Amino acid sequence: MPRSNPDLLAFNRGLVSPLALARVDVERTRLSAAMMTNWIPKTQGAMRIKPGTKYLGSSDDDNEAAWIEFVASTVGNTALIELTDAKMRVWSEDALITRPSVAPTYDNGTFTSSSNWTDSSTGGGTLTFDSNGLTLNATNIGGLAKCTREVTVNNSGVEHGLAIDVTRGPVTFRCGSAAGDDDYVIPCLRQNPKIIMGCDTKVV
Repeated sequence: MPRSNPDLLAFNRGLVSPLALARVDVERTRLSAAMMTNWIPKTQGAMRIKPGTKYLGSSDDDNEAAWIEFVASTVGNTALIELTDAKMRVWSEDALITRPSVAPTYDNGTFTSSSNWTDSSTGGGTLTFDSNGLTLNATNIGGLAKCTREVTVNNSGVEHGLAIDVTRGPVTFRCGSAAGDDDYVIPCLRQNPKIIMGCDTKVV
């Protein structure tokens, strides 16, 4: 059997700058790598794929997801943003951020008809309800197309969430304890069980 003299490569020196790769006369440099992504070098010279450290959970419906690291500061204010098709979720402290399950549902929330909604438009603004949803049309200067409703919930004091699809804007959304107010948009619901919701668009 003929003798062979293969090149033996070792990757146990870690990473160096690409500018230093030409220094093959230096042992540490010639055994280093310019890029080593998701690989772990071993002291014997080999390297292996970096394993997962801990299973935290799966993406939404196990769909393919893009993950974005969010760092507000270096003192623990970090999160992981999960992006799947038409949905975004946030992971914080190794757990998915969720809100409590609540009982109320909002009748005619898809705007297929004017049922349960009040037309509060002014200045020639109009509302159109159909199978595609609600169209707010304010064609006159100073006109306001506005749609409102009052909802009574049974879970006062519990954080609620609303999913709103806007095909074309701009649209202003308000949710508060009084008509035209938005004091419930950011903070959790207070003890008043009545919520005033409204959407409007204005021509200026």
